[in-house]
Amino acid sequence: MVKASFTVEAAMIMTVLLPVLAAVIYMVFYVHDAAVIQGAACETAAMGGNLLLEENRESVLQEKGNALVTERLLGTKAGSAVLSVGKDQISVHYKGSFKIPGLIAGLVTGNELSVEKTWNKKIFHPAEEIRKIRGLEYMINTIRE
Repeated sequence: MVKASFTVEAAMIMTVLLPVLAAVIYMVFYVHDAAVIQGAACETAAMGGNLLLEENRESVLQEKGNALVTERLLGTKAGSAVLSVGKDQISVHYKGSFKIPGLIAGLVTGNELSVEKTWNKKIFHPAEEIRKIRGLEYMINTIRE
């Protein structure tokens, strides 16, 4: 009789433990995908600052940004990156949806969580900064003489 009680207790514990374990695994996947998307947004914005003189900068950034998330996401269906390239700033916005299976998740979240990440980067114009530094250096040297 003692052996049967262990089986019943284990069955009761497992009905709680297995869904909790599955939920933790799915949340780890969600956090991983959110970090990958955030990194891709940051990296795409940084690349935009380096492609300052490219004529087709937006299309190159769009292609490289999409390549950063392709085949790296565990459960998120990623939409494409939305780029906004201005004179002094680049803004990158990724949006995706993470599907969660299960009846309870469907009632609570509609079977999906939204993953949205945005990154803004100011564009520096190094030629202007170098001219300013050299101009200040020239002024200091002429004052000393």
